[in-house]
Amino acid sequence: MFVVVVSISAVRSGDGLCRAAVALVWLPLGVAFLTSWVFSHRWANQSGCREAFPEHFGYRPPDYEVVPFPVKDRQTWWPLGRECVGRDSDTGTVIVEHTGWGTTMIVYPALTCAVVALAVVVVRTALLGLRECRARS
Repeated sequence: MFVVVVSISAVRSGDGLCRAAVALVWLPLGVAFLTSWVFSHRWANQSGCREAFPEHFGYRPPDYEVVPFPVKDRQTWWPLGRECVGRDSDTGTVIVEHTGWGTTMIVYPALTCAVVALAVVVVRTALLGLRECRARS
């Protein structure tokens, strides 16, 4: 809600820098949202860690129905995505696989850009307001 209010006030100020910075707020937010949505949608349509990493957690012969070791699937924030923790089907060693390095390299820089642009908008709008108040008095 804060971003919406700041964006409206910045656009109404008529300042070119504020308008450009508002675009630099919303564009990276859209990129971050779409990237995380696509990743979540793709992960939801998979059957989980066993399909994402069949070389480690996949079904092995002779019985394709029985999985020898359980696999935990959990959400992580660094890297942004999913983490699969379990034992390798062949060796039995503990394996940790992360799925979100590509997503992390898109989403976090986009959010950083949006936060910096939002700070520019807030500071510039405040300075314009102060100038206007001083001009009136």
